[in-house]
Order: sequence, then C-alpha cells, then structure tokens
Amino acid sequence: MHVQLQALTPVGATAAANTQVVLTITGVAGFHIMLAGLRLGYSGTPPSASPTRATISDGTTTMGFPVGGNSDGGFGGPVRFAVGATVTVTLPAGGAAAVGDIAAGYYLAKDEEV
Repeated sequence: MHVQLQALTPVGATAAANTQVVLTITGVAGFHIMLAGLRLGYSGTPPSASPTRATISDGTTTMGFPVGGNSDGGFGGPVRFAVGATVTVTLPAGGAAAVGDIAAGYYLAKDEEV
C-alpha cells in the first residue's frame, strides 16, 4: 500500500470575543483528511479557572482536549480521518475578553495499491 499526499494546506478561523470558533475542513470523495498539526487558543484569559475543552470530529469519531486560558493548546499530527469525511474543529467561547483562534495544516491522502 502506498499513500499519495497532496500539498499541505494551511487553514484558520477566528471569531469575535465570547463567540465559539469553528473550523471546517470539507471532505473530498476518495481521500482522507490528515491533520498535520493544530494550534488553538485565546487572546485573553477565559473567565473559567478550569481549562476549556476543544473538540475535533469527523462525524463518527470525536476527540477532545483541554485548552487553558491565555495559552495555546493543540498537537502535532498526523491524525487521519475516514475517507470522504468532513472534519470540524470547535473551540468554545472563552468569555467577554477572550478571542478564540484556530490554525491547522492538513493533507488530502489517498491509499493506492502498488
């Protein structure tokens, strides 16, 4: 089995203060979305003392991880999702003084017989 990768695609999303941020990577028939890395955080400190929980979902599998106030969260990939699936990354609203931001890079990957 050989995996064909298309060029890395950078994507990002932000929203107004106290607004949920959603980044959607639209699935392509016959290809996996493979997240190469993800960074998310807030420009200010969310009011809650506990970390915010961000999620990544392809409609079948959902992963969650904490994002602390005034700091970044995320991971270095790769994380591979189901063929043709759309991937959604959600960062909850952080409070009146906190603007959320998501940045990611992904590949479209296709399995090929060699």
